[in-house]
Amino acid sequence: MNLSFHVATTGVKGQQNHLDIIANNMTNVSTVGYKTSNASFVDLLYQNMNTVQNPDLVEGVGTRIEKTDNIHTQGFFMPTGRPLDFAIEGDGFFTIMNPATQQVEYTRDGTFSQSQTEEGFMLVTSSGYNVLDREGASINLTTNEADLRDIIAVNKFNTNE
Repeated sequence: MNLSFHVATTGVKGQQNHLDIIANNMTNVSTVGYKTSNASFVDLLYQNMNTVQNPDLVEGVGTRIEKTDNIHTQGFFMPTGRPLDFAIEGDGFFTIMNPATQQVEYTRDGTFSQSQTEEGFMLVTSSGYNVLDREGASINLTTNEADLRDIIAVNKFNTNE
């Protein structure tokens, strides 16, 4: 295949992936807690052209997306008027428990509600995951009289790595 077609093909594929990332960002503009993504491109291999006039002249053979970064900047707050909706100002994630895997997970989506279980009314995410307190226990709204702002676990991670 002609090298120029190969270089053009890699560029078109990279730009298509970039457009897919932009489309995903635009689709999720109203999704609570969504973090936008950004693509970083890198050049593929270079080869020497070995010309007499300029022996250091190299020719690139294309480009590709090296990585996709999630941008962890603060979004805007939208008041909902619902007493169980929370937002994190600044860094941090709510700690939740995935009921299928019993694994701790993290989210920025503070759209919480209550779910009735055998233990009482539990604080859950919109997906039904239990919201955890600072000790790692599910928050029981029936037995807990403390202010939820004081007991909901918010974890901060270094996102600059």
